Amino acid sequence: MLQQLYKIGGPESIIIQLSEYHKSAEKNYINHWKSAMYEALSSSDWFCYEAITTYGQSINN
Repeated sequence: MLQQLYKIGGPESIIIQLSEYHKSAEKNYINHWKSAMYEALSSSDWFCYEAITTYGQSINN
């Protein structure tokens, strides 16, 4: 899903979506690992700009 979103809206759309996931997780799961994970991923330039483009691809490709 995030890769499709990246193709449509680029890294900014990934940041927005992950931030929304973070807000939702924070609201619904107090002190839960999902909230921390989504916050960290939305703040990671490496993830939003680079890793998302290669996610799921074989390392040998």
